[in-house]
Amino acid sequence: MQVQTGRDGSFHKRLAQTVLTEDDQGNGPLDARAAARVFPHEMVRRTNQRRLAHVSSKEMQFLAPVTSHGPKGRMLAEARFVVDIRVKIYLLQPDQSLSCPIRTRRIWLSLIGFASLWEELFMRRLLIAVVLSFVIPTTAFCQTPHRVAIRAGRLIDGKSEKPLENAVIVIEGDRIASVTAGGSAPAGVEIIDLSKATVLPGFIDTHTHVLLQGDITAEEYDAQLLKQSIPYRAILAARNAHIALSHGFTAIRDLETEGAMYADVDVKTAIANGEVPGPRMQVATRAMTPTGMYPLLGYSWELKVPTGVQYVDGADGARKAVREQAMYGADWIKYYSDRRYHFETDGVLHSMVNFTDEEAKAIVDEAHRIGKKVAAHAIGSDGIAAALHAGVDTIEHGDGLTEALMDEMVRRGIYWVPTITVGVYVAPGRSGNWPKMAELQRENFPKAIKKGVKIALGTDAGGFDWKALNEAKEFEYYVQYGMTPMQAIRAGTSTAAELLGWGDKLGVIEPGKWADIVAISGDPLKDINELQNVKFVMKGGVVYKNDLR
Repeated sequence: MQVQTGRDGSFHKRLAQTVLTEDDQGNGPLDARAAARVFPHEMVRRTNQRRLAHVSSKEMQFLAPVTSHGPKGRMLAEARFVVDIRVKIYLLQPDQSLSCPIRTRRIWLSLIGFASLWEELFMRRLLIAVVLSFVIPTTAFCQTPHRVAIRAGRLIDGKSEKPLENAVIVIEGDRIASVTAGGSAPAGVEIIDLSKATVLPGFIDTHTHVLLQGDITAEEYDAQLLKQSIPYRAILAARNAHIALSHGFTAIRDLETEGAMYADVDVKTAIANGEVPGPRMQVATRAMTPTGMYPLLGYSWELKVPTGVQYVDGADGARKAVREQAMYGADWIKYYSDRRYHFETDGVLHSMVNFTDEEAKAIVDEAHRIGKKVAAHAIGSDGIAAALHAGVDTIEHGDGLTEALMDEMVRRGIYWVPTITVGVYVAPGRSGNWPKMAELQRENFPKAIKKGVKIALGTDAGGFDWKALNEAKEFEYYVQYGMTPMQAIRAGTSTAAELLGWGDKLGVIEPGKWADIVAISGDPLKDINELQNVKFVMKGGVVYKNDLR
């Protein structure tokens, strides 16, 4: 049995001193020792500069055995309690030890090996008393956050019209503390010299699929759902997230798992806990369609084959599906507004609308009621119009936008995520109307810019193989199709952050924002393709890549 005790981690506590030891290769086992008579504020882990980032973000568990013996020396019970700790602040001491205040999150008591009921009751009381002697309330304890100063030769901050030359960015912990032009770095801080580079906010991709590896053809899509287990796809997803981060994307919105259920929530959690490197994530779990749409075709009806979507029927079913996805960790709700794209004599790209107005409205209304935003896959003009009528927050793809629909998006403040990269990439392999649809986007893009449609960068990575293309190629298309380089950069930084609802946290290099920062060797205002060769990546004040040393 398990008994949970202590608080939920809402305030800081002191624990007995814990010393973690490791072998010469930096591996475990962890040796946890606790003594009721010792109550310092911090734990110490022997470390070095190279492991600083990993240690600072990892959630650790400590096991401390407690035993009791009977009159004849027989062990009546053994218990272990687990203290889940997240390191919040760290200081590298002169002796190369890492001093970290700790924050208790959860405590469990696991009781095993009882000889009788009274021994179990006795041990429960004993263990609760022991643990409470280790864990006592205290006021919040904190040390001065680690301070870093970046010398930036050229700073594009994500909102200004012109770059700032010779800027100094001071970072405290995971936040930007100050940005000054031509100033000197404060005394006693770590210096990162990017004086010969262009520094920008971390890029943001608002349309990805980390659980997909490219699906130009239906056969490629089917193979992933039929032949790859969800655990295997999750491993590949972790790899894909790392690829995105190495390309300078410090935040992504992942718009459905394509048959991998809620695995995107697990990938997001693993990244947030420091288990694997990757960007910050918002996730949409399972996209919704009515029954019978987007099936795997060509298989016997007697076989139960997986589907890449969640089937939803009726307004009540729509509301239930929204609640279910939110329960399992969805940050966004996504649904497929249309399919069967075709051109008619009016020259407009039309489509078949999937949901009834009542169903689509139920999805959007319920999502908004519980604080979730809604993204609609909408390619044809009919699907776009239906999604706007339902009240969605973002239009994904949007090849068939008409000027009237653009005006409606501007009036409602709806974001357009064009995903040009995937459209160009898959068009030759899919043939049919796809090449013409890709060309239609090229025609519509400058019209949308002129009308003031809010355009946020999104690539649909996963629709193309993560290893085949750099997501930053989307910037190149935006400039080719009519944006200035600065407009394209803002689409992939500050505008994308606003779409995510994180405009107060990232997308701009300014005081108070998360220290998500990238750097390149060249000048993207002269050659936007420079953004496809990121040399330096920092997320939350932690350096994940630095090829500029």
